[in-house]
Amino acid sequence: MLKERIVSEWPKGELRDKKIVPKAASDIKLINAGKILENGKTVARCETPFDDDLPKSVITMHVIVQPSPTKPRPGLILLLSHLKKKLKRKKPHREAFAHVP
Repeated sequence: MLKERIVSEWPKGELRDKKIVPKAASDIKLINAGKILENGKTVARCETPFDDDLPKSVITMHVIVQPSPTKPRPGLILLLSHLKKKLKRKKPHREAFAHVP
């Protein structure tokens, strides 16, 4: 499949932003003519009309990498739970109004 090949041939260490690296075919979206190639389908079966003016060996697709979300860091969870408890403890602010003649 094309997506698996893209993952296996993804450049290693040549990109400035090494954080965006697909680890699986599901991390990649291929878009052609406004349609996303579904996982498990080949390019031949994607039912996208290709331009007849182009040679049959040339197909331009956009590759979008959206890595699967990683597990949240434990420190971040601890910080958020601490802030949530702190907000619950605060009493609502009450304003005192006085009438001045």
